[in-house]
Amino acid sequence: MILGDEHTGNLDTRNSRNIFDIFHELNERNGQTLVIVTHDPDLAGRRLRQVKLRDGKTVEDSEQKCEIDKG
Repeated sequence: MILGDEHTGNLDTRNSRNIFDIFHELNERNGQTLVIVTHDPDLAGRRLRQVKLRDGKTVEDSEQKCEIDKG
């Protein structure tokens, strides 16, 4: 399991996407579990599953198809 707490917080957009793509590939190829905390809406929108918390309680739990950005 990889835990990433604001792991791209100090990176520019291009490098943030590169890191996310590496994590996504680890998940796809190796079945690696990732738990990522971010305030970046672009990265959060590229997730497989998103759990939103407010005041320590789950307010949303959703899944979607995630694609690596090749652009």
